[in-house]
Amino acid sequence: MTIKELNKKEEIVEQLAIVVEHPIDNLVRKNVDILKKEFYKLKKLEMETSIKTFVEAGGKTENFQKEKDITEEKLKELLIEFRKKKFVLATEAEKVKEQNLIDRKNIIEKIKELIDNQGSFHEIFDEFKELQHRWKEIARIPQNATNGLWKEYHYCCQQFYDWMKLNDMMRNYDFKKNLELKQELCEVVERLDKELNIVSAFHQL
Repeated sequence: MTIKELNKKEEIVEQLAIVVEHPIDNLVRKNVDILKKEFYKLKKLEMETSIKTFVEAGGKTENFQKEKDITEEKLKELLIEFRKKKFVLATEAEKVKEQNLIDRKNIIEKIKELIDNQGSFHEIFDEFKELQHRWKEIARIPQNATNGLWKEYHYCCQQFYDWMKLNDMMRNYDFKKNLELKQELCEVVERLDKELNIVSAFHQL
């Protein structure tokens, strides 16, 4: 939606009435501002012309009285309506931000819980990746909470990776010990094959 050049205050008001009916976005805000400025530019020119005509007719500038401007009253009504819509939109946006903040805090708590989880390593890791995905999907939060929450999230993610690394090291250690025990068991069984006392060999087996 673009604003064409308007030469009358009435045309500007008519155009403004159309603009404020649109859903508010940056373009609508810009057009409202343009129309408001153009209106008062014409009004100022109109006022200067009226004063000049009044003075040329023998009147004094200080005695000039401006007439009631119905178009300006209509303009102000439309601007009030527009400000109300902006207020409602801003209020709704803040509610969404607050809910986003709650959702992100919940994700952080769930990551903390994963670190203490004793379940399947792969299932835990998959859930962690899902939580990261959900974090990225959540849009804006209140500005005053952005830095602190991001630092806490980054710290918890680092804690999880450290836990995952430690978990992996412990698992490799267990595999190594299990392998050593199995090798020892195989050696014992191989020695039993040479045992002359069958009963003793059976009990040892």
